[in-house]
Amino acid sequence: MDIAIVNESSIKIRGKHVGFIIDPPIDGPKISADGVIYLSNDLPVDVSRVEEYRVIIKGPGEYQVSGAMITGVKADKEYVYKIVLDDVQILVAKASDISKFKGDMDSSEVLILNVNSEIEASVITNMEPRVVILYGEKKEEAAKILGKSEIKKTEKATVSKEQLPEMMEVIVLG
Repeated sequence: MDIAIVNESSIKIRGKHVGFIIDPPIDGPKISADGVIYLSNDLPVDVSRVEEYRVIIKGPGEYQVSGAMITGVKADKEYVYKIVLDDVQILVAKASDISKFKGDMDSSEVLILNVNSEIEASVITNMEPRVVILYGEKKEEAAKILGKSEIKKTEKATVSKEQLPEMMEVIVLG
């Protein structure tokens, strides 16, 4: 599966059979995706830049799209999603919401975090993700808090069940 940066606050997750855009941009080039997922309740639904989408997910509930299982949970005005894609358990959230779920969310193999606020390293490490993917305005600060001294940004990260690292790996998208 590939996780790619679209802009500062939007990413695309592409599995073998399905792709999702998280918080789609309202300007820029068109993007194709099977599903559109919103982390924020405040964002208006604007899929004018998304082509070929079949479903819009904005809120709590359980969803299934082309074999991907998605569970959404509400956190104040935001949403946190657990996605099982290509047999990999992924948690997608904003940093401002992740601390509200101490102990409430199952651990995931991959944590994808829109770093819109400061993070607590203990909250992340207690979740025991094997891969942490950071994007958003405070991604560099978060990477340093998680112990990554040299920050090398990449446009895309590739993750597979077979190649998950033993120790937590931090990837910065940008």
